[in-house]
Amino acid sequence: MGKFALQEEERQVKEIKRVNVYLKVTNRCNLRCSHCYISRYEGDMSLSVVEAVAEKYPYSRIIFHGGEPLLRGVSFTREVIKKLGEREYLFQTNLVCEEGILKEWVPVFKEYFNSEIGTSLDTSRREVFEKILRNVVYLKKEKVSVVATITILPEDSPEDIVRIVGDFERAGGKGFYLQFATPVKTRPVSFRLIIDVWKRLYNHPLNLSAKRIRDAVKSGMMNGINGGNCAKAGVRTVDPDGEVFVCPDFAGQRIFSMGNILSSDFEDTVQNKGCFYFYEREKMLSLLCDENCWRLCRGGCASLAFFTRGLKNPLKNVSKNPSFSDYSDLEDIFDPYCRVYKAIFSMINTGEENLAGKKHFLL
Repeated sequence: MGKFALQEEERQVKEIKRVNVYLKVTNRCNLRCSHCYISRYEGDMSLSVVEAVAEKYPYSRIIFHGGEPLLRGVSFTREVIKKLGEREYLFQTNLVCEEGILKEWVPVFKEYFNSEIGTSLDTSRREVFEKILRNVVYLKKEKVSVVATITILPEDSPEDIVRIVGDFERAGGKGFYLQFATPVKTRPVSFRLIIDVWKRLYNHPLNLSAKRIRDAVKSGMMNGINGGNCAKAGVRTVDPDGEVFVCPDFAGQRIFSMGNILSSDFEDTVQNKGCFYFYEREKMLSLLCDENCWRLCRGGCASLAFFTRGLKNPLKNVSKNPSFSDYSDLEDIFDPYCRVYKAIFSMINTGEENLAGKKHFLL
């Protein structure tokens, strides 16, 4: 085989294994957020699981996740990175810790995480929020950037979210993404609240959600908002015990397990039963949805659809051939925030401030 053929073959192998792996180094957490989708609060990842990740996903980007990964400590984190080798790393933390502990982590963030970490913000507890902001200020002084995911809760007002954004910006935050609370333990967030928040923050310079979508619309390369087919996008999640799932939201939901990475017969392929829901859902929605909307949202979030609509049996109808008469059977595969995405995209495409939007023909 020639040199270039070998290089192409190597590239294809790397593409197959270049996924984003959420490494849940622990399920333990020092918070108990009312809207959190995690149902287990015990279990630490062993180095044997880390070694298996290094073997099965040698080219993947690793996102340290939890639970709360700060609870595993600096020495364990360094050992994990040593076993995984040179690659891109991200770190997602709640940032709820004392400054003295954070001081130990700063060299790690600078050495392995490109001086940037991610955190989460919401309005549920003011004392927690203020501690996070103090740590954002401290990290800014230490030249470590913080990007926040701001979760909109059902009880919020638009003013609450605007206030959070302002406080985060003044603390020195680098940017923020907007997300809606996954309705596992809460009621769904109202459409009007989400749209009002987007109207107020659409042009905010730190709004990375809006920037990502605007850039995608301009380039004509839309990969979706808030999910789509995470299996095809290369998202994987490894639980502390080695169980592999596609979406972090589905971790612990055994019906979506791809198997255990420590098992000798574990194989990550599109035929894996843990990927079935994502591919079948995408196939159905691509036929049912308006072409322009589909190009923009790719079906939205599979986990939101599952937790909101399909708790009884999410796989019961996704293999049927679609037709309008099947609406009542198929509704559990639709993202409940479909109308919101359409309104947001309408604003970005037209530049109009009127976000009323039309109701989705299947909602």
